Amino acid sequence: MPKAEYDKQGKYFWHLARVAGWTEQRVNALILKRWSATHWNALTADQKRAAINMMRGYADKQDKSRAKSLRQTIMALVKKNGQDIEWLHEQMISWHYGDSLRLLSYADTVRVYELVKGCFSPQRTPEVK
Repeated sequence: MPKAEYDKQGKYFWHLARVAGWTEQRVNALILKRWSATHWNALTADQKRAAINMMRGYADKQDKSRAKSLRQTIMALVKKNGQDIEWLHEQMISWHYGDSLRLLSYADTVRVYELVKGCFSPQRTPEVK
């Protein structure tokens, strides 16, 4: 029997579950244990809202953890290339990301990481034969 299609809330819930790093088995166990339902579509509107709010908390916690790790990677890259935090802050301001890595969302931290990598990557020069 094919699985029923998810509504917009269901798709958002599963997005949050993926961001939080949850497996399908773990999510299904949560839904079964907490609400005695075997599928998202069997939940009531209030239960769906509660599930989304719960999963949003797990996703936020995972994002903060990933952002912390990425901030450490950025700082290691900056130090490795002979720069300091002041240089990074000046660059971030010029890129319109403010002057604090900690205040950035995970997505913005990824963009800053890409920009920092671009500052230090060797310039490609044509090979002379």
